[in-house]
Amino acid sequence: MGPRKPALRTPLLLLFLLLFLDTSVWAQDEVLENLSFSCPNATRFKHLRKYVYNYEAESSSGVQGTADSRSATKINCKVELEVPQICGFIMRTNQCTLKEVYGFNPEGKALMKKTKNSEEFAAAMSRYELKLAIPEGKQIVLYPDKDEPKYILNIKRGIISALLVPPETEEDQQELFLDTVYGNCSTQVTVNSRKGTVPTEMSTERNLQQCDGFQPISTSVSPLALIKGLVHPLSTLISSSQTCQYTLDPKRKHVSEAVCDEQHLFLPFSYKNKYGIMTRVTQKLSLEDTPKINSRFFSEGTNRMGLAFESTKSTSSPKQADAVLKTLQ
Repeated sequence: MGPRKPALRTPLLLLFLLLFLDTSVWAQDEVLENLSFSCPNATRFKHLRKYVYNYEAESSSGVQGTADSRSATKINCKVELEVPQICGFIMRTNQCTLKEVYGFNPEGKALMKKTKNSEEFAAAMSRYELKLAIPEGKQIVLYPDKDEPKYILNIKRGIISALLVPPETEEDQQELFLDTVYGNCSTQVTVNSRKGTVPTEMSTERNLQQCDGFQPISTSVSPLALIKGLVHPLSTLISSSQTCQYTLDPKRKHVSEAVCDEQHLFLPFSYKNKYGIMTRVTQKLSLEDTPKINSRFFSEGTNRMGLAFESTKSTSSPKQADAVLKTLQ
């Protein structure tokens, strides 16, 4: 008879393997949990996931109550946010369309059609991916391609800013100073509902004039460029505010929907600081899918920039400004 084989060898090996795997998973979870303290968005956007959103943005300008004077531009895109590394993100914008107003129906609703340069705009939006990082959960750092046009990069900045939900908190109301496209802004954060202790609906409010990077100028090609002939900053002549509403997944904590509304009122032609020449910018992101990814590659690049808008100066007057000014003559 040959030597007897240990009967418990296989079960012991399986037990050891299970214990090893369980310990490894626990250790990995502990590392991710510790990293989430230094990177708050690690809890919103999980490592090795891709978040696919439908993005809509509309910028309209005009005098309230006069439909014929309103002009508007609408953008639709498919936005993909990959998370190859914790606190490292890659954003891609595809299938974009650019529309403009061509008339109004009897109810005053704007009728829109594709612009002549919609295909050119779509190509520009999808040409380069945008890498970004949030070191230690603080200021956002962008790594755009050196050939990315400023106006395209500004649009992508707006998308990123709309997606960044304030970090979780046990308090239902608090004031935070957050990084935005207008610089560092005092932000009133409200948790509107919770499932247990997990926030499921949050909202933010900002007075944009209190942001340290809010410096609208009349020569900038932006929704604020309503009045031509001015050569000094418009920040003292404009009342600007922004509100955002966020719906969060109660289990995975990611952003299911984000809706931001921004209003800029030109005070010299306003009535009771409420009615008059106004530009309104709305953004909406709706989650469509969250597939897993395998790529862990994230190269920061050498072109380092912040989240705040860059000025894209132009010597010509925007069409929106001309349309509004005609109503004042």
